[in-house]
Amino acid sequence: MSTPAQLSADERCDSPATRKLLVAYGLNRATAEEREAFQLHALSCPECSDDLAAMWRVATLLDDWVRRPQDAPTELASVLREHRLRRRIRAALALLAAIAIGYFLKAQF
Repeated sequence: MSTPAQLSADERCDSPATRKLLVAYGLNRATAEEREAFQLHALSCPECSDDLAAMWRVATLLDDWVRRPQDAPTELASVLREHRLRRRIRAALALLAAIAIGYFLKAQF
């Protein structure tokens, strides 16, 4: 697993090491060094911060499901839909920014 010095905002968030660290942190199974590495990364990475928040919300819903099983499927589906929508919006904004930069650079030359 990565150390704080190795894991940065530049490391790909979909890398197996980062995903494993996210899950370990989210389930409170990370070592002190791993917690520090993920916290430093998440401070500058909105994608991992959003993923962690969604993971905690799903865990809370699953915990509530045990208490109120009739409500769980609707609430869980809502959280997952919202999380997917935020990812799509972020991807669309990144694409628009890339297009705008391309037009700007083309206009400069």
